[in-house]
Amino acid sequence: MLPTQSAEFIIHHDIKELGLHILVCSVHYTAATERRYFRKFFKFHVLNPLAVKTKVNSLLNGRVFLEAQIQNLSTAPMCLERMKFDPNDLFDSTDLNTTNSTIPTTINDNTTTIPTVFDHAPYLSPQDTRQYLYMLSPKTPNDPLAQTTSTLGKLDIMWRTSMAQIGRLQTSQLSRKVPPIEPYDINVIKLPPLIVAEHPFTLQCRLRNNLPAETLCLSLAAVKAKMGDVLICGITELILGDVAPLHSVDFELHFFPLLAGLHNVTGLRINEAHSGIGRDVDSLTQVLVS
Repeated sequence: MLPTQSAEFIIHHDIKELGLHILVCSVHYTAATERRYFRKFFKFHVLNPLAVKTKVNSLLNGRVFLEAQIQNLSTAPMCLERMKFDPNDLFDSTDLNTTNSTIPTTINDNTTTIPTVFDHAPYLSPQDTRQYLYMLSPKTPNDPLAQTTSTLGKLDIMWRTSMAQIGRLQTSQLSRKVPPIEPYDINVIKLPPLIVAEHPFTLQCRLRNNLPAETLCLSLAAVKAKMGDVLICGITELILGDVAPLHSVDFELHFFPLLAGLHNVTGLRINEAHSGIGRDVDSLTQVLVS
């Protein structure tokens, strides 16, 4: 290198951690016949260009709705080229940010994407926020592992700045507060098409054991003091017997409506013989009586 001559080097390195970083530059050179060496340190701070906030809504059937809010914390606009959610192996993920269009598009890394609701405004200005929604469904219906796991998956985000610089952020495993699982639940699976006042009707019901490893001995009793304008008729206590883990039992209940109108079917209590614990059914269903 000649006197007063300079050289420039471009160095590429993926930074995966925030905070203080130190760039160490080592120079080896030979002056005349003497080999020399020196180092120089450059300190710099790495700030997060994006803020990611999530909100999780869990349903009783095991499905999970994940809301992801992305905010541009940098001082320059950015173009979000990819926003992908990689779910836990227990779930299938559905991207709810796509449009009804079936025409795919191809981006620079030759991956094919479906048009999204954000395609009309691809740029995210400084301090702007964008919200994404994903639906997670258990690969196996009523899978107890999927219902009780706290880890959902990761977000993989890629963007470009105004100078075409590429940035990428992959979050750690997103977690949720596991919702409590009721040991059993009761549902109406069939209603009569027409219910007339002062005429008995029948409801077909299903009682399910939600526990993955415990058999429940269940019975159903009527509490007439808690009933309204729809009274139970016939048997007031029904022994359902042992219900295996993650299995259900179907049965019929007969009722007598006193008045026309919209009424709650109440006044039932489920008892579990092994534990001696009972639970009131606040509202089995609503019926319209004509």
